[in-house]
Amino acid sequence: MFGWSNRVFPLLLLGLALPSMALYLPRPQLPAHTRHWTLHANGYGPIRIGMTVAEAEKWLRLPLLADGPTDSDCYHVSPGAPEPALTFMVRAQRISRVSLFGQSSIHTDSGLQVGDRELQVWKRLGRSVKASPHTYGGEDDHYLTWWRSDKLGHYRGIRFETTNGKIAVIHAGDDSIELVEGCS
Repeated sequence: MFGWSNRVFPLLLLGLALPSMALYLPRPQLPAHTRHWTLHANGYGPIRIGMTVAEAEKWLRLPLLADGPTDSDCYHVSPGAPEPALTFMVRAQRISRVSLFGQSSIHTDSGLQVGDRELQVWKRLGRSVKASPHTYGGEDDHYLTWWRSDKLGHYRGIRFETTNGKIAVIHAGDDSIELVEGCS
């Protein structure tokens, strides 16, 4: 009787302790070579809208993990643990949108990041920003969308989803930035 409990009890304690120990472990980061990359209307750092997942992985030097089947017309991939706030929407097997969900060290090329005040978007991007009501938000929640045309005539933009006057989500890319519920 004592032999069984002497073996099982320590394993049980370890199983209970491991999840709480994870709170004190340093959070993995994106590789050092991405430290100065910014989110911009054409993508994230050298990763451009229109690239394949394999091309993006070469730049990141990390695998991108899919959130579901990759044989559908639209799905999402992310680098996983190193930066769970960073996701890439893939439509027709090409990256169409890069998104930041939640706190992140990543910011836009205009210096904006999740947590900044809505007023900062207006100050940095000016009158070219178009405001619209947030589909699922309250009276003070908005979509602030900024568009521009690139050298090839493609329209690219950045959309800031705000909640209570602060940026909660940032999307950059083609018209995919206007999709409200993931791929729809």
